[in-house]
Amino acid sequence: KDLQRLPGTANMGVISESMANKIKDMSPEMLRFTLRGRGLSEAQLDFAALRLEQLKAAIAKGKEHYGNKEIDNKQVDFDGWTVEDCEKAAVGAIERVGTMKGFIPCITQGGPGSVYKGTYRALWNAIDQYNLEHFGGTQEELDNSRLPLSIMF
Repeated sequence: KDLQRLPGTANMGVISESMANKIKDMSPEMLRFTLRGRGLSEAQLDFAALRLEQLKAAIAKGKEHYGNKEIDNKQVDFDGWTVEDCEKAAVGAIERVGTMKGFIPCITQGGPGSVYKGTYRALWNAIDQYNLEHFGGTQEELDNSRLPLSIMF
């Protein structure tokens, strides 16, 4: 019942739609079957099943709260895009959420990179600028707290 009881759900990061669907579609019985033979006790299997249900609830809650608040790729990744397009899309996505409790703006394309060179870098910069203006800190702190652009996008 309490999503905060187990470590991880309060700090769950962004996961892909396909991973969310795999979790949603998995039953506790299927998980137990998958984990059997790995030397886990019944208590550990029970814990895994509980964790699965907590993850499903966290995903559902996240979708309810963040649904339709991502950055639609066609807003920024098109011939003739501008930095202003990226700033407008990033700030719009952030403001549609209405809270800053861990929302990470993402694009809907889901691929490894933009079609038009530079759009993802411009989005990254717009999000950084928003963070610096609204929450303080330094660019160096932001740069040191994340993966390289080539891995993230």
